[in-house]
Amino acid sequence: MRPSDLLVSYKTLRTLTEDQAAWFETEIGSDLWVDGLNVFLTVEPEDFAAALERFFANYDVSDGKVTTWLQALHSFCMELNAEGEFELYQALSVGMAYLAARPEINDHMFNMPARILNHSTALLLSPTYMAVWIHSYNAGYELYVDPEEGAQDAFRPEHGRIYQRRASFVGGDGGSVIRYPFQNYIHEMMHILLFHDLYTRVLGSPEEDVTYFTHIEGAVSVMEEVIMRELMAVRDDLNLIDDGFAAVTTFPEYGLYRYQVLQGAVEGVNDKSLFMYRKRLMLQGEGEFFPPDNVVKDQILATHKLSDHEFESIHPCFNGYLDNQQRHVRWAKKAVDRNRIAGFREVIELLPRDEFCAQKLIESLHPDSWHDWRDMLSCTDLPEPDPEVRQHSKQGLAWKELLFRIAEMRGYLSKQAGAAAEPEVQNDLFDYAAYAAMRYLHPDPSTHDEEFHKTRTDVLETVSRLGDAEMRAKMSSMIEVPGTHLLEPK
Repeated sequence: MRPSDLLVSYKTLRTLTEDQAAWFETEIGSDLWVDGLNVFLTVEPEDFAAALERFFANYDVSDGKVTTWLQALHSFCMELNAEGEFELYQALSVGMAYLAARPEINDHMFNMPARILNHSTALLLSPTYMAVWIHSYNAGYELYVDPEEGAQDAFRPEHGRIYQRRASFVGGDGGSVIRYPFQNYIHEMMHILLFHDLYTRVLGSPEEDVTYFTHIEGAVSVMEEVIMRELMAVRDDLNLIDDGFAAVTTFPEYGLYRYQVLQGAVEGVNDKSLFMYRKRLMLQGEGEFFPPDNVVKDQILATHKLSDHEFESIHPCFNGYLDNQQRHVRWAKKAVDRNRIAGFREVIELLPRDEFCAQKLIESLHPDSWHDWRDMLSCTDLPEPDPEVRQHSKQGLAWKELLFRIAEMRGYLSKQAGAAAEPEVQNDLFDYAAYAAMRYLHPDPSTHDEEFHKTRTDVLETVSRLGDAEMRAKMSSMIEVPGTHLLEPK
């Protein structure tokens, strides 16, 4: 991309700021949001030209690769931020002009037109956010928006997507652009990227699996705070920090306290204190809302230490938020039951276990794991986001999703009594799941579309033989309606 292209992009964005209310209803304004508006209201044409000249003089982006550009722009933002707030705005204006001219960087994340609030700013300022986005892009992951009234969320990271009802989005009911908070997006991507293979597996005893699944939520939330720390290291008064991580509406004490800790304003408490507290308190306790006692729970509690001072400082502000997090334990207990249904498990075990996900689970149990994206993703260099790689990944995910849907259908059938269990249908569904596993493990892009359509049609024909009309309808919906679920947890 040439300097002249960036200048055209800058002028377009600058013009959009003339109507500030309308800015927030545009697609790019729904990404750049408040910080972007401030940048383009502040940076005059001559300021942009000076920043542009300095960027091209000091950074080599001649290979044209997106990763090269993003890493150079991040370094440029850090360099100019050291000189002052206005200089940071100059650097951000160059970065935002580049990203606005590359709409595919924001277009791919959903099944329908939508935008991530503050996405471009987070890409420019947080190396961990950038790394998770690039890896998720190439892996083919997405969020699925269900615009139907009454649609429910469904947590299915094994599908390579999370299903979100439209009401979950900012402006989702009446706004012209569907918007999703960037911290929620990256949270869901980390669930899929790091642990997608584990949620349908039997990992240990039932009690251990409840602990693992609950702990995973804490591990992902801890990485949110790594991203927040990276952003606050730039400037702690950026809007995306308050907009994304402060959580001032739902849990104001939690949001404000976490912000103060990462500012270094709470004596004797730091970000590691928050990590230890979060991981301990999601497990520590007895009864319905906590994992039962087991060796994995004992190991985590024994290794994640917290002083009395740290606990007494953190607990009053975090406790209400963590009470809300107890729904993850309820989800985990239902998942443990589902994963042990014979008809479900037989299909899941057609796929070999993912070694990366298994390794990430082991690492996450350590109290000092994952300081940045290199630790978390076990890599030192970032790949190039490649549309062709993403397309091939999405083809593979289509076969995996079909397999997981068949697993849920067979699990549902196997819970029925006697003849209602339909053994012939069960056997045919297993064969289609085995074929889906083979196609995933041995991809053939040249025949994907034809074979996937045929297999999906064959599955629907198979369930049409079910004797019970209500069950036929439910099973067909499992294939035809993306957000459908038959087994808890949803």
